[in-house]
Amino acid sequence: ADGVVNCVGVLNSIGKNNFDAVQAEGATRVARLAAESGEGRMVHSSALGADTEADSQYATSKGEGEAGVLEHMPGAVILRPSTIFGSEDSFFNRFATMARFGPVLPIAGANTKFQPVHVDDVAHAAEMGIKGSAPGGIYELGGPDIESFRALMNRMLGVTHRRRLVLNMPNFVARIMA
Repeated sequence: ADGVVNCVGVLNSIGKNNFDAVQAEGATRVARLAAESGEGRMVHSSALGADTEADSQYATSKGEGEAGVLEHMPGAVILRPSTIFGSEDSFFNRFATMARFGPVLPIAGANTKFQPVHVDDVAHAAEMGIKGSAPGGIYELGGPDIESFRALMNRMLGVTHRRRLVLNMPNFVARIMA
């Protein structure tokens, strides 16, 4: 092998595949085994906002995973992509599916800003890391456009040729639904 690329992660902490097991312990284990086998290069896919002191378990586990990777593979390339989009993504496709079932598309945090990055750009960054054309370190990846969640959903509705009211839910309602 020329190197190791770890893209494993979970969005929901369920059962044995919880945030700590997958994103902290799992990433650390991959890096330890890569180092023990003599691999010279590693690319680890993390997330924007990864921080061991974060308020969310997701971001904390991502930060702990990065720390574990760097402990065993100090020259690793760590990628922190924004929301990744592409033909089979789980972001836009999830909302496109939801938009099929009624005149309203409910969202939480309509004014939240996103900077989605295309999957091909993330793959290119990983390729650069594994080939050694990008030095070890942490790289935050975002696309060229910054848009609100509402604007992204309206764009998705245009692409799917659907007309829906994009309705911002109050936070307490969103928490109940989550």
